[in-house]
Amino acid sequence: MATGHKRMAAALAIALGAVMMTASTASAASFTITKKTEPAGDPASFNFTWEGVKQGDPNASMGSGQFTLTDGQSQTITTGGPGFYTVKEQTASGWKLVDISCDTGGDTDPKDVTQVDLSAGSARIELSASENKSCTFTNRKPGTLRIRKVTSPAGSSTPFTFDVSSSLGQPFAIADQGVQEYTVEPGSYQVTERTTDGWTLAGGTCDDSDSSLSGATVTANVAAGETVTCTFNNTQNTTPVTPVTPVVQTPNQGVAPVQVRPASARLVAPKRCVTRTYTVAVSGSPVRTVSFWVNGKRVRTVRARTGQRRFSVTLPINRRVAKVSARVRFANNATPSSRVLHATVRRCAPAAVKPQFTG
Repeated sequence: MATGHKRMAAALAIALGAVMMTASTASAASFTITKKTEPAGDPASFNFTWEGVKQGDPNASMGSGQFTLTDGQSQTITTGGPGFYTVKEQTASGWKLVDISCDTGGDTDPKDVTQVDLSAGSARIELSASENKSCTFTNRKPGTLRIRKVTSPAGSSTPFTFDVSSSLGQPFAIADQGVQEYTVEPGSYQVTERTTDGWTLAGGTCDDSDSSLSGATVTANVAAGETVTCTFNNTQNTTPVTPVTPVVQTPNQGVAPVQVRPASARLVAPKRCVTRTYTVAVSGSPVRTVSFWVNGKRVRTVRARTGQRRFSVTLPINRRVAKVSARVRFANNATPSSRVLHATVRRCAPAAVKPQFTG
């Protein structure tokens, strides 16, 4: 009889334990955190911390912990009971937290809505008994826009100025092989090259499939995490030499034959380096005008006086190298009609300062 009572008592205890376990499982509260990245599939890892306090007693801890997620992963935390649970992301370098979206878990009480602080990267989740709520943290990687300059002939030091969308800031200038780089949010950006004296925009390309060039303006469409490089190509203008065909009148026309004079010109520039200013001169005949250009920019035009054979200009040396061009136009009855002369002037390197000792 005693043995029978013991067996009944043991069976009752097991049954009661099962009921208590089922009740405990049913009343367990939990929250789930999911990670999403733009662009999708990025392998970057994001660290999270969480901490809970008891409802009605903010000094009573309901536990804490930490976990790490990559794109598409989720972490479910089963809590010790009802409370307020704050989850915070430690945003990875090079990323921006752009959204935290949370569900209600079926809780219809407006006071229990999850409190999101995007600037702090946190969500404060209210959990009652048996509630299960979820939040998704979305991070975006900025894009990169690069503007590159290429000239023909290569190696030009001429600066080319560009106007940009207001979100990119102020205009900028770059020379051959120069690159201007921006870190940008996903979107569409416009970059326009200004006209530069002595040069022609020969075209441009971008290394992605959805950016385009129209006239002198590139419209670059940059996606999250994408690097778009747009190249502007410029060709230096040349002054064509137009040969003059001598006109000879026949005697029976009663008009004296036109005399065609040969034209010549040469450009003289300093052969050694200069420190502050330099003088270049053109000697020639029969000259009508001489235009002086430095690094692709016209600096002065001189019109010849009667019988003048020498034309000079003195200029400051503003750069390490000054590429000088002289465009000479001859008189109407001369051949050839014009010539373009070139010279290079270099600035002297600063002299090293020798130490002086006293005493």
